[in-house]
Amino acid sequence: MTCEISVEPIIKTRAKPLLRFFKTKKFFVGEDYEVTLQIRNTGSTNFPGGKGQFIIKFSTDQGWVIPLDNNAELKELKAGDERKFGPYTPGAMAEGCVMCTGSIIANDGTPVKLFDKNGNERSPGTGSFEEFFVEKRADIHAKIGIYVSLAIGTLAFFISILK
Repeated sequence: MTCEISVEPIIKTRAKPLLRFFKTKKFFVGEDYEVTLQIRNTGSTNFPGGKGQFIIKFSTDQGWVIPLDNNAELKELKAGDERKFGPYTPGAMAEGCVMCTGSIIANDGTPVKLFDKNGNERSPGTGSFEEFFVEKRADIHAKIGIYVSLAIGTLAFFISILK
């Protein structure tokens, strides 16, 4: 029998607002974000307990390894049951795409299949449960500056035409 476990990372930014008053959902280098893991036994076989880890891997091969239950043994998960772990607050180490992977191993050697929140099977340690993009705050400020300059230039152009 094989255990089927669904892993859903819930990831929220903790970034400070842009220009002090624009709230953002973006992730920025050097700023914390919050990760909560929801694990659900979606199969018909009970998960007997075991060990698990969640890996947040940045494009620079840096990353965070988060042991589930702080390296304690994962408790049994009956069919249909779920558990939440966290929240964890790692920092964003580098810009680019970030992959969230992980693995779960059963104590008794029962094979464990991992799935993402959409029901797609993921390979332990390599298949991503979730991706998000990290940017530099300075890049966003530069884009805002370009848009403001463009708006002022367009306004000045129309004012000169109307005169």
